[in-house]
Amino acid sequence: MGTRSLTPLSNWKKIKLVWLAIFRPAEYQIEEAEDSRRLETEPSIYPTRVSIVRRSYVESFFHVFSAVIVGWLIALFCQTIALQSKCWVSGFAVLGTALLLWTTVAVKGWEIGSWSSSTLGERLNVWVFRFLYWVGTACLVAAAFWGIAIPKALIAS
Repeated sequence: MGTRSLTPLSNWKKIKLVWLAIFRPAEYQIEEAEDSRRLETEPSIYPTRVSIVRRSYVESFFHVFSAVIVGWLIALFCQTIALQSKCWVSGFAVLGTALLLWTTVAVKGWEIGSWSSSTLGERLNVWVFRFLYWVGTACLVAAAFWGIAIPKALIAS
């Protein structure tokens, strides 16, 4: 079983598709139908399973690493403005936890799945899942770092 060659999409196109899926489902269905027609005519590509696993772990590492860096920067910024505010630290922790739980419960699998796992709906599901997971992780990291006393010399520089 192979996968289809997926149309590369810019982040702006992904944002547009998410917008259409939420607020203009009829227009999204038109986009999805066009993408499905294109997939039907594309030849299958057969990457090795190990390359799929390797690519997945490398991409995941960079997603998590960037969320940690952004969370740390948010914590540094917030400490310069609000110092050690337990209310805000707790708020970031609750927001991050809520986002992670929400996206975990909401993600769809078998009911929207196809043999090639390359339909626009499946890809949209993955994009939204990864984005919300990234934001939730950044919020939790911000809460964790913000809760730690960061030396004043680091904040001043």
